[in-house]
Amino acid sequence: MIDIRIVGNDAQLSKAFHELPYTLYSGDDCWIPIDRDFEALLFDPIKNPAFHFCEAERWVAIRDGVCVGRVAAIVNRRWLEKVEEPIGRVGRFECIDDLLIARRLLSAAEQWLRRQGMSQVMGPLGFCNLDQQGLTIKGFDLRAAVGSSLTKPYYPALWEEAGYAPLQDWYEYRLNVPSVMPERLAKLAQASQTRFNLKVVVPKSRVEMQVLGRDIMELFDTVFAPLFGTFPLGEEMHEFYIKNYLSMLKPNYVVAVREGDEVNGRLVGFLVTMPSVAKALIHNKGKKNIMSWLRLFNAYRNPQEMEILLAGVATSHRHQGVMPTM
Repeated sequence: MIDIRIVGNDAQLSKAFHELPYTLYSGDDCWIPIDRDFEALLFDPIKNPAFHFCEAERWVAIRDGVCVGRVAAIVNRRWLEKVEEPIGRVGRFECIDDLLIARRLLSAAEQWLRRQGMSQVMGPLGFCNLDQQGLTIKGFDLRAAVGSSLTKPYYPALWEEAGYAPLQDWYEYRLNVPSVMPERLAKLAQASQTRFNLKVVVPKSRVEMQVLGRDIMELFDTVFAPLFGTFPLGEEMHEFYIKNYLSMLKPNYVVAVREGDEVNGRLVGFLVTMPSVAKALIHNKGKKNIMSWLRLFNAYRNPQEMEILLAGVATSHRHQGVMPTM
C-alpha cells in the first residue's frame, strides 16, 4: 500500500524527504550528493526570503514504512507577475521506478496548486533558477557539476506518462582550457579594454567580494530576465545567495568587468567560478566530519577542474570582447 503524506511541519517526514536521494542514488558515482542543510534551509519559511513571495508544500510517498518518492509544489508570485499566467511549479521530484507512485505524487502537487488558483503546471523547477531544476535526458554516464543536477534515466518517461511534455532544453558543457590564452583572444581582450574603456575587477578580500556581489546580482536580474523561469530576485534574495554562495568562494575566483572606473564604474560583465569539489562530495556521501572537511579543503586548494557557476554580459556590451577580457 502506498501512502502519500503531506510533509508540513512533521520533522520525521521532512527528514525522509531530504534523505531519499541518498538512497536512490547510492552507488552512482555521477550523482553529486546534495547538501542536506542547504536543502532544508530552502524550505524554511523563516530563513529563505523566497517565502515572502512564494508558497510551497511537500509530499512523500511511504510504502511499508519506507520513503519511496517525494515532490514539492511552489507558487511563485513574482514569476506569475512576469508570465501573467496562473502557472504553478513542481520540483524536488525523486521516485523509484514506479509509474503509479510518480502519478500520485505529481497529482498531490497538482491538486494543491489548483487550490492555490493555478491552472497550469511546469517543472521540475525550484523557487528560482539558482535552485536545482530540470530532468536529465542525456549524459547519464557523465559526472554532474556541483551547480547542476543529475536525475534518474527513467524520470522523463514517468513525467511523460503522467501527462507532461518537454518545454525547454538546458545544456551543460565541459571544456578543455589551454594553459595559455590564444593570441587572437588576448589581442581581442586588450583591444576591447582600450576601445570601450573596460576595467577587469578581481576582488582582493571577502568584503570586496560581497560588495561586488550585490552589483553582480543586480546585473544577473537584468541579463537573465528573458530566460525561461527567471524573475527579478530582489534585494533580499540577492543577499541570501551572496551569503550562501559567494561568501564561500575565494575572492580571486570571481572576475568582473566595469566600464570606466574599477570601483564605481558600471558593471557590464561577471564570471563566478569555483574549484570542482565533485569528487570529494561523492566520496563524502553527505557526511560531515573531519575527514569530509579535509577532502573538501584539499579539493578546493588543489583544483583539477573549475566550474563556472554564473556568467553574464550586459546587453549593451555583448559582442565587444567582454568575455575574453574576463
